[in-house]
Amino acid sequence: MKSATTSLFRDLGANPAIFVPEDKEPDALTTDAIFTTRGRQAYSALFAGCRPDQMAGEASTSYTKRDDHPGVPERAKRILGSGLKLIYSVRDPVDRIVSHHHHDYAYGFASGDIDFEVRNSPRYLEVSRYMWQATAWLQHFSRDQLQVVRFEDYTNSRRDTVDSVSRFLGVRQGGHLVEADRTFNPSGARHSALGPWRAIAQSEIYRRGPRRLMSWRLRARLRAWILPKGAPRPRAPSPETLRWLEDELAEDVFAFSRLATGKDKSMWARWTQKRFVA
Repeated sequence: MKSATTSLFRDLGANPAIFVPEDKEPDALTTDAIFTTRGRQAYSALFAGCRPDQMAGEASTSYTKRDDHPGVPERAKRILGSGLKLIYSVRDPVDRIVSHHHHDYAYGFASGDIDFEVRNSPRYLEVSRYMWQATAWLQHFSRDQLQVVRFEDYTNSRRDTVDSVSRFLGVRQGGHLVEADRTFNPSGARHSALGPWRAIAQSEIYRRGPRRLMSWRLRARLRAWILPKGAPRPRAPSPETLRWLEDELAEDVFAFSRLATGKDKSMWARWTQKRFVA
């Protein structure tokens, strides 16, 4: 969540060798309903247009919200098989939390006081504990089935990153097809579904019906036409809150960095080896 998953999803979907459904985040693996006949049929229907020569995938960010949705990796293995390939898009964990809070604030899920919210809502830290999130998946899939995509690398070189992911997936490279100057779903440009609009957007009737019948382009146009512009960015976290977040996340950052790079060095400059050892 808040790590360019939408842009990466659309960039990969531009490759004729890859099929992605219109519904980027079906969240189908978050409950045991997927094991019912109806659940399997609904999930399968998302990929009905996939050709036998295409790789298919989706990008539900809820699959890396372990506390909110336990059991996703087990369901993924049972439904999709042991050969599944996983792409984990991550960014500086503190920057991700700030963006996550802005998202929640824009939708009315949180106050504008980020200092209060991050200390009293565990979900902000939990989603940024990448090693903790990845461990649940690595209990069911091997390390070579996981590719970590660093948000900072992706935004600096989208075409190269998409080519790298394409090689990981075993399909022809599609970086040259990427609209590198186009960003999908940027936080600052969001139109927020508030009040009755939020209730509609979150309803199962809408998600399982009209939402799946509309293309993502049509949904984006309707959002811009109907919904008000998102709330302005709230105040940045205080220096004390930043230090607290860095301390809380340090151990996970270094463990995940080792997993992703094989090096005892943080993937992000905010943390140093000396700070971690201390």
